[in-house]
Amino acid sequence: MSDQPKPASSTLSTSGAEATLALSYVFSTPVIRPTADRQLLYLLVQITPTQEKVITKVPLNLCLVLDRSSSMRGEKMERVKEAARYVVDQLGPADTFSVVTFNDRANVVVRAQRVTSRDSIKNLVDAIEARGGTEMASGMATGLDEINSAYSPTAINYMLLLTDGQTYGDEEQCVTIAKQCADRKIVISPLGIGDEWNEDLLETIAARTGSSSDYIDSATKIVAAFRSKVEGYRSVFARNAELNFYLEQGSEIQRIHRVSPAISELAYAAPESVAQRIAEANIDYNEMAMAAPLEAAAEEQPAASEPGQQPPRGIRSLLGSRMAALGGAGNGQSSAPLVGAAPGSSLREMFDRPLPPPKAKLVEEVIEGERGNVLIGEGEARAGLQERQEKLQENERQQEQVRHELVLRLSPSRNAQLVSVPLGHLRGDEEHVFLVELIASPQAPGTRRIGRLAAVFDPPGQQGGSQAVANDMLLGFSLEVRPPYEQNAVVKSVVEKVIAFKLQSRAWQDLKAGDVRQATMRLKMVVTHLLSAGEAELAGAVNAEISHLENYGQASRSGTKKIKYGTRGLAANPATAKLFKSARLNTTSIAQR
Repeated sequence: MSDQPKPASSTLSTSGAEATLALSYVFSTPVIRPTADRQLLYLLVQITPTQEKVITKVPLNLCLVLDRSSSMRGEKMERVKEAARYVVDQLGPADTFSVVTFNDRANVVVRAQRVTSRDSIKNLVDAIEARGGTEMASGMATGLDEINSAYSPTAINYMLLLTDGQTYGDEEQCVTIAKQCADRKIVISPLGIGDEWNEDLLETIAARTGSSSDYIDSATKIVAAFRSKVEGYRSVFARNAELNFYLEQGSEIQRIHRVSPAISELAYAAPESVAQRIAEANIDYNEMAMAAPLEAAAEEQPAASEPGQQPPRGIRSLLGSRMAALGGAGNGQSSAPLVGAAPGSSLREMFDRPLPPPKAKLVEEVIEGERGNVLIGEGEARAGLQERQEKLQENERQQEQVRHELVLRLSPSRNAQLVSVPLGHLRGDEEHVFLVELIASPQAPGTRRIGRLAAVFDPPGQQGGSQAVANDMLLGFSLEVRPPYEQNAVVKSVVEKVIAFKLQSRAWQDLKAGDVRQATMRLKMVVTHLLSAGEAELAGAVNAEISHLENYGQASRSGTKKIKYGTRGLAANPATAKLFKSARLNTTSIAQR
């Protein structure tokens, strides 16, 4: 596999600037038989920052929302203060910082402000005392107010939420606030300390904003967790990213999982007709830049399996049957150039077209240094808040319209079905890999384009000017192959890990329903898949929890969290990252020089 040369990456953004990311993919098998039945395949997609592009530090609008209930007394609170002081030292003059604490009610410790007096901010943090109960929704709502008071469309607007206990009676409010944050493209990263907090609630909150929760099993790890989060969001190379699938030839998507940095099933809306969206947007399809001439990419090509190689038997059962029971790539490259709006215009000409003049920025954003020591949210600084937010929202609506038209221009044909998956902000310190369960419909022999894959995003530190890179998804159909098909080793490994994650999720659902026997059986299956994937240490932790279930009839809180977060991070370990790098991924973008 490593002997084959990788296709060279050649990506440009649709705005004419150099793209900050590369998009690559590989199918679980490059060639299938053109049977009369639809066939399930797996598509592994990876998004990475381009090597040539240096990731610059993106301004942060950061609010720490910290639990200060009685259970936080002692070392936990001291470590939280230490972590907050560390964060203050890492922020620069372009960043905005605020701190909110909560117990039975919320309290603003540090109003949203530029970090110009670090010592005074640290003194406020040091004065935090732990006492009272836990009502997380009040803290989240107050934190959202602080973020909104300093909201910037070019910054990473970010809430770091930390708790060590169960919130009482306001879970639905917490999820509602998370949805409000998502609407404003505000990221929430929840951290849970110890064993008493509700991991399902924190993960739901995180998922709403395209993030994930983290488990801190010891107070000594709090500072490291804060450091990882803040430095990670410093390295964002794509804001407000989404993964778009333009499905053709009757192909369909069943499920999409984020695999790395953490395994989770991604939610997405039902497929939409590109033709209908074009009509609703009142766009002249004939003037769209990326239209019908790309059909040439799907011309018939030889697509037989490599001579002398016999596909191993039994793998299809693993990839197909087991996943189906749980849930009830081609390496060719397209050489077809994109065509501009005018007949005969070159791809280069299309990308070199001048952009519309940028809209004037707010004075507050242009004159960066004039805000100085102003405490945002106090006195006259709040006087124009509503007007400022209305202008920002109007500007965002206009940018969304431009982005909407860009998404439609990427379609290979007006007959395609569009599936859009929001990804949030993509960090440079993480691997971004996705596993797609895709159903391919019967096709004539040859290499066929079954759809197009595109990543649409906003570049860091810029307002407007969404960019996109895309690949045609090419799949071979040949009468010379027979199932079970030869499988890509990397995809096979990832599927094993996703199965283990899904099995343990079902086990906790069974346990919640009172079915200890079924939960125990599923966990034993998890052990089998973990051992198959080479995860002996985590398999041992699952075996220990099985013994606890058999002896006491219930799960331990520490064991539950260890298994949930351990299986969720299976594909983010160094061994899997090494596999990704060894894979032959198709990195040739349709947007070529």
